[in-house]
Amino acid sequence: MEAHLLDRTGGKDLIPPLYYARLVRIGGVMHLAGRERAGRGNTKASTRPVGQSWLCALDRADALPLLERVRVDRASGFSPEDDSDECDPYGPLDYR
Repeated sequence: MEAHLLDRTGGKDLIPPLYYARLVRIGGVMHLAGRERAGRGNTKASTRPVGQSWLCALDRADALPLLERVRVDRASGFSPEDDSDECDPYGPLDYR
């Protein structure tokens, strides 16, 4: 299954589509889970599947109980301390 968020009926994708999408209904909220193709979009480059999830609700208040159960420590995978690592040869230069 594929899931697309279009700008209008038969229109263009607003965000990258989900592939292998599953649809689940949780407390009045539609939850779509699938895989997004991440990477360069040209024909010679290969993409990698990345897990992605969408919540769809008519009213934002319906989604809040579900969003409160979601916990994301760091979306980037790096901690704030990684920015000031003095041993990193590729870190930003300190111009004083």
